[in-house]
Formats: sequence, C-alpha cells, structure tokens
Amino acid sequence: MAFPVILSIDAERELKKAECFYDAMDKKMEFLFDFDEQIEFLEQNPYLFQIRYRNLRIVHFKIFPYSLHYNIKGNVVTVLNIIRQNQSY
Repeated sequence: MAFPVILSIDAERELKKAECFYDAMDKKMEFLFDFDEQIEFLEQNPYLFQIRYRNLRIVHFKIFPYSLHYNIKGNVVTVLNIIRQNQSY
C-alpha cells in the first residue's frame, strides 16, 4: 500500500530554495533525483524511521545534506520541512 506524501508550504519553500541553489551549480537534476528517491521511499515505508521529536520522523537524503521531517496521520505522510543539515539557526 502506498501512502500519499504531501509537502507543507514550508517544505515547498525550502525545496524551491534548494533547487535554486543547486541550479546555480548545475546540480539541480541530481538534487531532485535524490529528493524524489526519498519521497518514493516514504510512500512505501513511512514507518521505517523512528519518532525523533514532537511525533516527527526524519529521513536523510542519500547524497545531499538535507533531511525530510515528516509525520504520519492516518494514511497520509506530511513533510513539514526540508532542512539543510549544515545550516545555522
């Protein structure tokens, strides 16, 4: 059974920022491929990752220094944010 994956507004905004960043370095397609792989993985295996904080789970990209922070409600996976691992807060 595939779980639908929805991106929040914050996640969409971060995805666009990352796309622009990697587009300037001619790595946009590689970044989007890595992103798509993680989304496809979540559609099939959302419960594979442990709950980390506030009922959120985290899946890391394979190549790029990003992670998807998501929760599961019913049969829907919602990506709340896409976070660059080496960014300052």
